Amino acid sequence: SSNRFKLFIKSLVNQKGRYDSLRKLVNPYILRRMKNDPKIISDLPDKIETSTYCQLSKEQAKYYQSIVDNLKKTLEEIEPKARRGVVLQTILRLKQICNHPSHYSGEGDYNYSHSGKFRRLAEICSELALRQNKVLIFTQFREIIEPLEEFLSSIFKKRGLMLHGATPIKSRKNIVEIGRAHV
Repeated sequence: SSNRFKLFIKSLVNQKGRYDSLRKLVNPYILRRMKNDPKIISDLPDKIETSTYCQLSKEQAKYYQSIVDNLKKTLEEIEPKARRGVVLQTILRLKQICNHPSHYSGEGDYNYSHSGKFRRLAEICSELALRQNKVLIFTQFREIIEPLEEFLSSIFKKRGLMLHGATPIKSRKNIVEIGRAHV
């Protein structure tokens, strides 16, 4: 429970190696590699970071405006203490809408033309597929991984590898090795 965790953290404050036990506890759940760590991978290519923008589809814009209007109305009616939760929940919904309207609505029809982000991803990935390049896509939402994988498979003409929080730890290493083998 959160109270037990808070007590555990407070008990660490007065210890000499304070957070070593916490680090050991959470380390198996943290997936992170440093580019400059040669033990991780020696042939990691240079990171290329490019900002790219896309427009919301009409459907996305309608949902987005509806959520914003609802937030304005709700913030006028609720207690100040409840506002933070409502704002955080609204931000989550807006992020879902920006991914794809079906991500927000739950309808399940992930037609790429209904999402500005999917359309832009199609443009980027079509070029990469022509050059037979790979792409690594991150998302904070587990539920959109399969629709994304299906969509990208149609562009790259083969299935991709998926790794997410529910992937068993033993399978993760195997997935990474498969990815390396297909370089």
